[in-house]
Amino acid sequence: MSHGIQEFMEAISFQHYLQTQTLIKLDEASRIISEGIQLTLDDYIMGIFDLVGELMRFAITTMATSGSLPGSVEADSSTERTILMDLWSLRAHLEALDVSSSGGSGLGKDIEKKMEVMKTCVNKVETAAYGMTIRGRERPKGWVPDTSDDQPSMESY
Repeated sequence: MSHGIQEFMEAISFQHYLQTQTLIKLDEASRIISEGIQLTLDDYIMGIFDLVGELMRFAITTMATSGSLPGSVEADSSTERTILMDLWSLRAHLEALDVSSSGGSGLGKDIEKKMEVMKTCVNKVETAAYGMTIRGRERPKGWVPDTSDDQPSMESY
């Protein structure tokens, strides 16, 4: 049942992030889960690892469709906070976890794989953001790719 709880945790944390651009807290997530089901710290953390993948897909899709990195302007300043900044923060906090004391818990068994996937997801958003920034400066304003079918095919080469 643990994997199902982790998937649910991933879903509610993604919804929470989209609505607030913040990470849902353990106690808040525990209140959302159905009565009689306990959200353990391990399942919460593993769900947050999975959240990183959802944030990566959201960021890449948004950049591809809008040409900008999702984010918002902080209410108390004029500083913009992007999803990439949030991913960097999540990565730093997740990498700082001391999992050596988790013994035989689910966190200890799957943590290495989740950690590698999380790092790959953050790197993909970094690469896409850097590419968008660099290519965006190289292209003339209003440039759009030519999608017509009259381009030579690979067979003509």
